[in-house]
Amino acid sequence: MKRLVAFLFFLVIVWTLVGCDKKSVGDVSSVTFEAEILEISDSYYLVCPVEGGQELKSADQITIPIENLESSLKPRVGDIVKIEYDEEIAESDPAQISEVYDIKIVKKAEKTDEMVTYNGITRKRSELCNQTLRYLELTEEEKSLSSYFPPEFVLLEKNWGL
Repeated sequence: MKRLVAFLFFLVIVWTLVGCDKKSVGDVSSVTFEAEILEISDSYYLVCPVEGGQELKSADQITIPIENLESSLKPRVGDIVKIEYDEEIAESDPAQISEVYDIKIVKKAEKTDEMVTYNGITRKRSELCNQTLRYLELTEEEKSLSSYFPPEFVLLEKNWGL
Protein backbone atom coordinates (compact mmCIF):
# COMPACT_ATOMS: atom_id res chain seq x y z
CA MET A 1 0.00 0.00 0.00
CA LYS A 2 2.87 2.39 0.83
CA ARG A 3 4.36 1.70 -2.61
CA LEU A 4 1.07 2.55 -4.32
CA VAL A 5 0.75 5.83 -2.40
CA ALA A 6 4.40 6.71 -3.16
CA PHE A 7 3.89 5.87 -6.85
CA LEU A 8 0.73 8.01 -7.05
CA PHE A 9 2.51 10.87 -5.28
CA PHE A 10 5.38 10.58 -7.78
CA LEU A 11 2.91 10.68 -10.72
CA VAL A 12 1.22 13.78 -9.34
CA ILE A 13 4.59 15.56 -8.97
CA VAL A 14 5.68 14.62 -12.51
CA TRP A 15 2.31 15.62 -13.96
CA THR A 16 2.49 18.99 -12.17
CA LEU A 17 6.00 19.70 -13.45
CA VAL A 18 5.10 18.77 -17.02
CA GLY A 19 2.00 20.96 -16.83
CA CYS A 20 4.12 24.00 -15.91
CA ASP A 21 5.97 24.08 -19.24
CA LYS A 22 4.52 27.27 -20.74
CA LYS A 23 6.47 26.90 -24.00
CA SER A 24 4.36 24.06 -25.33
CA VAL A 25 2.54 25.01 -28.53
CA GLY A 26 -1.00 24.89 -27.17
CA ASP A 27 -0.27 26.95 -24.04
CA VAL A 28 1.24 30.08 -25.63
CA SER A 29 -0.96 32.99 -24.64
CA SER A 30 -1.01 36.09 -26.75
CA VAL A 31 -3.02 39.24 -27.30
CA THR A 32 -3.46 41.53 -30.28
CA PHE A 33 -3.85 45.26 -30.65
CA GLU A 34 -4.00 47.74 -33.49
CA ALA A 35 -1.55 50.58 -33.87
CA GLU A 36 -0.44 53.20 -36.36
CA ILE A 37 3.15 53.02 -37.59
CA LEU A 38 5.01 56.24 -36.75
CA GLU A 39 8.53 55.19 -37.76
CA ILE A 40 10.18 52.27 -39.55
CA SER A 41 13.78 51.16 -38.97
CA ASP A 42 15.73 48.03 -39.92
CA SER A 43 15.08 46.33 -36.57
CA TYR A 44 11.82 47.79 -35.23
CA TYR A 45 8.62 49.74 -35.87
CA LEU A 46 7.65 52.62 -33.61
CA VAL A 47 3.87 52.54 -33.26
CA CYS A 48 1.08 54.52 -31.62
CA PRO A 49 -1.79 52.30 -30.31
CA VAL A 50 -5.19 53.23 -31.73
CA GLU A 51 -7.75 54.80 -29.42
CA GLY A 52 -9.72 52.46 -27.22
CA GLY A 53 -7.02 49.82 -26.83
CA GLN A 54 -5.59 48.74 -23.46
CA GLU A 55 -2.04 49.33 -24.76
CA LEU A 56 -2.75 53.06 -25.12
CA LYS A 57 -3.34 53.15 -21.36
CA SER A 58 0.21 51.80 -20.89
CA ALA A 59 2.05 53.92 -23.46
CA ASP A 60 1.44 56.28 -26.36
CA GLN A 61 4.45 54.95 -28.28
CA ILE A 62 5.74 51.36 -28.41
CA THR A 63 8.70 49.82 -30.23
CA ILE A 64 7.98 46.53 -31.96
CA PRO A 65 10.93 44.29 -32.95
CA ILE A 66 10.75 42.99 -36.52
CA GLU A 67 13.93 40.90 -36.96
CA ASN A 68 12.18 37.51 -36.84
CA LEU A 69 9.03 38.41 -38.75
CA GLU A 70 7.92 37.78 -42.32
CA SER A 71 10.03 39.91 -44.62
CA SER A 72 7.30 40.27 -47.26
CA LEU A 73 5.37 42.67 -45.00
CA LYS A 74 6.00 46.14 -46.44
CA PRO A 75 4.16 48.67 -44.27
CA ARG A 76 4.50 52.43 -44.59
CA VAL A 77 4.38 55.16 -42.00
CA GLY A 78 0.71 55.82 -41.29
CA ASP A 79 -0.45 52.23 -41.90
CA ILE A 80 -2.64 50.63 -39.23
CA VAL A 81 -1.29 47.21 -38.23
CA LYS A 82 -2.57 44.41 -36.00
CA ILE A 83 0.18 43.14 -33.69
CA GLU A 84 0.06 39.80 -31.89
CA TYR A 85 2.43 39.62 -28.93
CA ASP A 86 3.09 37.84 -25.62
CA GLU A 87 1.10 40.20 -23.32
CA GLU A 88 4.29 41.79 -21.92
CA ILE A 89 5.07 45.50 -22.41
CA ALA A 90 8.32 46.79 -20.93
CA GLU A 91 7.81 50.14 -19.24
CA SER A 92 10.47 52.29 -20.85
CA ASP A 93 10.40 55.39 -23.02
CA PRO A 94 9.19 54.45 -25.54
CA ALA A 95 7.62 51.25 -24.24
CA GLN A 96 8.87 47.98 -25.74
CA ILE A 97 7.40 44.65 -26.70
CA SER A 98 10.03 41.93 -26.84
CA GLU A 99 8.11 38.92 -28.21
CA VAL A 100 6.03 39.56 -31.32
CA TYR A 101 4.32 36.60 -32.99
CA ASP A 102 2.67 38.28 -35.98
CA ILE A 103 2.03 41.64 -37.64
CA LYS A 104 -0.61 42.22 -40.31
CA ILE A 105 -1.55 45.39 -42.16
CA VAL A 106 -5.16 46.27 -41.36
CA LYS A 107 -5.44 49.58 -43.21
CA LYS A 108 -3.02 51.18 -45.64
CA ALA A 109 -2.11 54.82 -45.13
CA GLU A 110 -3.74 57.32 -47.44
CA LYS A 111 -1.50 58.34 -50.30
CA THR A 112 -2.55 61.95 -50.04
CA ASP A 113 -0.01 64.63 -49.32
CA GLU A 114 -2.62 67.01 -47.97
CA MET A 115 -1.00 69.76 -45.95
CA VAL A 116 -1.83 70.61 -42.32
CA THR A 117 -1.02 73.96 -40.71
CA TYR A 118 -0.24 74.41 -37.01
CA ASN A 119 0.85 77.78 -35.57
CA GLY A 120 1.57 79.04 -39.05
CA ILE A 121 3.74 76.06 -39.99
CA THR A 122 2.60 73.70 -42.75
CA ARG A 123 3.50 69.99 -42.90
CA LYS A 124 2.32 66.91 -44.78
CA ARG A 125 -0.67 65.21 -43.17
CA SER A 126 1.08 61.84 -43.64
CA GLU A 127 3.84 62.93 -41.22
CA LEU A 128 1.42 63.09 -38.27
CA CYS A 129 -0.37 60.23 -36.50
CA ASN A 130 -4.17 60.17 -36.31
CA GLN A 131 -4.25 61.24 -32.66
CA THR A 132 -2.22 64.35 -33.50
CA LEU A 133 -4.55 65.18 -36.36
CA ARG A 134 -7.58 64.83 -34.07
CA TYR A 135 -5.86 67.03 -31.47
CA LEU A 136 -5.21 69.70 -34.11
CA GLU A 137 -8.95 69.76 -34.93
CA LEU A 138 -9.85 70.74 -31.34
CA THR A 139 -10.58 74.33 -30.42
CA GLU A 140 -8.02 76.13 -28.28
CA GLU A 141 -10.33 75.78 -25.26
CA GLU A 142 -10.69 72.03 -25.87
CA LYS A 143 -6.89 71.69 -26.21
CA SER A 144 -6.37 73.45 -22.88
CA LEU A 145 -8.84 71.08 -21.19
CA SER A 146 -7.38 67.96 -22.81
CA SER A 147 -5.11 65.74 -20.73
CA TYR A 148 -3.66 64.26 -23.94
CA PHE A 149 -0.61 65.87 -25.47
CA PRO A 150 0.53 64.19 -28.69
CA PRO A 151 4.16 63.06 -28.54
CA GLU A 152 4.87 64.51 -31.99
CA PHE A 153 4.53 68.00 -30.56
CA VAL A 154 7.78 67.49 -28.68
CA LEU A 155 9.38 66.69 -32.03
CA LEU A 156 7.55 69.60 -33.60
CA GLU A 157 9.05 71.99 -31.08
CA LYS A 158 12.57 70.65 -31.74
CA ASN A 159 12.33 70.36 -35.51
CA TRP A 160 9.94 73.13 -36.42
CA GLY A 161 11.09 75.77 -33.96
CA LEU A 162 7.70 76.20 -32.27
